[in-house]
Amino acid sequence: MSAAEYSYSVVIEGSEYHFNANHLVVFPCPDQGEDAWLGEPLHGHDYLVTLELSRALDSAGCVINFLEAQRALRQTLTKWNYTTILALDAHCLDYVEKDEQIEITLQEKNRRRRWSVPCNSVVWLDASNATAEEIARAVLTDFLETLLGVDADSTELIATLTLQESPGSFVRVTRR
Repeated sequence: MSAAEYSYSVVIEGSEYHFNANHLVVFPCPDQGEDAWLGEPLHGHDYLVTLELSRALDSAGCVINFLEAQRALRQTLTKWNYTTILALDAHCLDYVEKDEQIEITLQEKNRRRRWSVPCNSVVWLDASNATAEEIARAVLTDFLETLLGVDADSTELIATLTLQESPGSFVRVTRR
């Protein structure tokens, strides 16, 4: 059989591929009115990351250089470690920068909650909610941007990132 009849993937996983970050998520509450939202409190996770990279083999018989992919993933996760992840366009959340802090206000139907985090710890998501799905997409995008500088032949690369928030609870995102 020829190599074209097979598909190949490289998987990078292990306890060293993790980052610690805080986030909060808001949910619509249609039973409380059209514009009613309920938010989780600001909380943190020790996110574990697994990465799968797939494509045809290159001229060396490899999907990708393992060492370069591992380096790019470590570099990416370092940027996300010990951060607070906030969605730029979040429903019912207001952000104010004051005295080197970001003050977060969550306006729910019957109450208002506030938190304050250091400005230099915030990673802004281009999203309407800081869900695990959006965080996984953003981490995968950052990884691919880091890797593409190393491996310009990555345009055919299919990349899947699995983000585990807690044991048994994870999301998976694929960029084709």
